[in-house]
Amino acid sequence: MTAGSKYGYVIPTDVEKYDSLRFFSNLNKYANKQLSLTIAPTLDCNMACPYCYEKRREVKMSSTVKSALCEYAETYLEKNDCKALNVVWYGGEPLLEIDTIVSLSQNFIKICEKLNIPYNAVIITNGVLLDLETALKLRNDCKIERVQITIDGMPEYHNSRRVLRDGRDSFDIILNNIEDCKDILQILVRVNVDKNNLLNIEQLMKFFLNEKKWVKNPFVSLAPVENYNENAYCSSSNVCLTSEEFAEVDYKLVESINDIYIKEDIKGHISRLLYPAVKYNFCGAVILGNYVVDPEGDLYTCWNLIGVKEKKVGSILNKQNITTEYMKWLLDEPDGKCISCNLLPICVGGCPYERLVNDQTKCEKRVYNFKEKLLIAYQNYLENSKVSNNNIEVKL
Repeated sequence: MTAGSKYGYVIPTDVEKYDSLRFFSNLNKYANKQLSLTIAPTLDCNMACPYCYEKRREVKMSSTVKSALCEYAETYLEKNDCKALNVVWYGGEPLLEIDTIVSLSQNFIKICEKLNIPYNAVIITNGVLLDLETALKLRNDCKIERVQITIDGMPEYHNSRRVLRDGRDSFDIILNNIEDCKDILQILVRVNVDKNNLLNIEQLMKFFLNEKKWVKNPFVSLAPVENYNENAYCSSSNVCLTSEEFAEVDYKLVESINDIYIKEDIKGHISRLLYPAVKYNFCGAVILGNYVVDPEGDLYTCWNLIGVKEKKVGSILNKQNITTEYMKWLLDEPDGKCISCNLLPICVGGCPYERLVNDQTKCEKRVYNFKEKLLIAYQNYLENSKVSNNNIEVKL
């Protein structure tokens, strides 16, 4: 092994690192043996959040689309000798169509049993309709084990932006549902961050970790509000954080909760929070066999584009999947500036949506705080070594 002078990696002496990354990226992209479907049974929602980038429509899946989707999944899995079917239930608010989720899930489960392959499913929901009865139905009837729910601040602030269309406050409803369901489902609580709720984040995290004792489950993480699809919320008020600004917020959070996770000995979460793992592709949008399905059966590559008909890459109804738009995503690669960057293995050129839709390169947020996080990891290592050394019993 040697330190690569051209890019700054530690690599085998006979391997050009970019060629290696490109090879494994293409292998991961084109030799993918799993079918992954992000399915929106409706684009309707019971909230009206100001930063939502989707164009809400009350359309829902017809019986024709549901039948075609099951047929499409089974044919794809068989034809491509797939080893797993992965489903993410998405929206809109997917739980508005719980009956569709149940019926499609049970068909998918039967297909996977017939083909003797695993079925994996998660759901992304605002949590308002996720009561105990619904959680049990998702787990027992749909094999959904994990759920993502958003809480954006303490009650007064959260209720001002996670706005229920019927006028009710949503904070207490969501909080109570999480408490009722956390022993049934693995829950990720996502906090969408922008300049408006920055001052609310520290108080919210203390509430989650110290008062609610949400450490192992739910697990809490931050995400930036993004300016997708010319989102007026970001562009008109300039409240969205830059990648550098978000990275600083994210680092401060990790620093503040590190001791709690160490105390609870949750090594998996510590690794996830601190270590910059190598990525071969940024996300499923550029991987063959990953599709976003809207209620009308149209297919997309990227979650951000669902419902934007000019960006669809095919349809389950006419089985046309390899379009010019789709090839553009599958053939996407980091630009020349990224190729010469020694952080390419953890960034892989940043979000492909930014390159292909916004015509700009936007670095992965981790590149702005990975050094600080690694320093925390090193300090943890020193502390653990000190404890281990103090426990050594010397016999003469």
